[in-house]
Amino acid sequence: MSTEVGGIAQQGSDWGGNFSSGDLVNWTENSGALTLTFTQGYSQIGAQIESSDWGNFTAQICDANGCFTEDGFSAYTNDNSAIYIGIEGSGITWVTFGLTDTEYPNGLGNFGINEVTLDSPETVTPEPGSLLLFGTGLVGLAGALRRRFAH
Repeated sequence: MSTEVGGIAQQGSDWGGNFSSGDLVNWTENSGALTLTFTQGYSQIGAQIESSDWGNFTAQICDANGCFTEDGFSAYTNDNSAIYIGIEGSGITWVTFGLTDTEYPNGLGNFGINEVTLDSPETVTPEPGSLLLFGTGLVGLAGALRRRFAH
């Protein structure tokens, strides 16, 4: 037997809030914090978030290095004004979204997230000048070795 918590709601139909009309929202349905885990590490992870209950709320995102909070306001605006909360680091393999404060004390576990973003670490590409310097050094080393072994 499996227990499922949360669900998908559509802004403007099943969900009334600050997301864009028609957006699909990951809704916790009062089941508490939501943890996302990944098989690879990311440098940035974030999402739009809002409380299911109207009014002021404080959202939180956590990873292995700590937590970050941001204040927001939920209303039935349907205008994509939900707050975005994110975290940055290296090798992030999990994050937990949650609420730490709402106008309704029983609503801490009742929120939705949308527009989850994941950014991979940048690949470092050497600049052309560095490659030229490295190549010149190799040519000089090859010439020195050639002279040495020629005698």
